[in-house]
Amino acid sequence: MPKLGYAYPRCALAAACWPGAEPKRPKNLMRYRLHAPEGTYITLLGQFYTEDQTPLVQADVDTIRLHVFEQPASAPASEVYSTSLTTSAVVFDTMQTDARWTGDGTGYNFRYTVDAPQLLGKGGATMIYEVEIVLLSDGGPIKQAWEVHAAPFLSPA
Repeated sequence: MPKLGYAYPRCALAAACWPGAEPKRPKNLMRYRLHAPEGTYITLLGQFYTEDQTPLVQADVDTIRLHVFEQPASAPASEVYSTSLTTSAVVFDTMQTDARWTGDGTGYNFRYTVDAPQLLGKGGATMIYEVEIVLLSDGGPIKQAWEVHAAPFLSPA
């Protein structure tokens, strides 16, 4: 298997991305910040590449892990959710260029929708979560993280 390289993250749908948050250079772990109302489904998009800069395909990936960490302001981060993802459900063998992708003309080859219950505000406070995707193969890992600010609705139900 080829050695895994890097990712360019994006966010879509209900998420509002912070200006200037889009990375312009490859790194092994980048963080992308976004805001979303609590309990909102958020679709994460990414461009994943092998070390030789070819787009990653399903056959390049052995395992994908999803980790969600809660990041309280005054305490260490704690993992609140973890699961394995099915490669064929989240990695595409061709770059996708539908309306969800607004980053460039290349498209994305990774898409995952974070379930709303994984991103809830608590006690009327905005919660900060880190959603981390780890793609593994015998060529090494790629880690990609999105920092999600889940803000509560202020009006009563």
